[in-house]
Amino acid sequence: MKLATTLFTILTLTMLTAASAAGDVPQMINYQGRLENSSGDPIDTTVLMAFSICADSTGSACSWTEVHPAVVVTGGLFNVILGSITPIGTGDVSGPERWLGIHVGDESLPYSRLVSAPYAHHAAVADTASVVTGVNAAEVQQLLRRVQQLEQRIAELEAQLR
Repeated sequence: MKLATTLFTILTLTMLTAASAAGDVPQMINYQGRLENSSGDPIDTTVLMAFSICADSTGSACSWTEVHPAVVVTGGLFNVILGSITPIGTGDVSGPERWLGIHVGDESLPYSRLVSAPYAHHAAVADTASVVTGVNAAEVQQLLRRVQQLEQRIAELEAQLR
């Protein structure tokens, strides 16, 4: 009975750890746009597109670049997931200003300033919090270390049962 209770507790803590890991913020950005020909009509084609994240609006200080070789454009509209080929690092989107450069084939479009979503402002505060909902960060770290020890013990017990 004690072994069953211990295994249940360990399983619960393992699932909590997995759930917290699954909650990590994806390092990708969904980007949608519209392409038109010189007459202003929407185009239907497949194009090579390159995207860059830069520290200025001229593209002289880019920290991230990704090429999408075959972006489908239908009725002028396209959708890409930035970071799906080359991961976007935290440093690539931090700092006072970041600009998105877009190149369609060999044509460069004007750089667009990246701005945050409303909830991202709240996340910036949560990033620096040492206490969350009354739980001390040191206690959480200690609990996570204990969970890792328990996971290791489960593996040892499973090996013994085989």
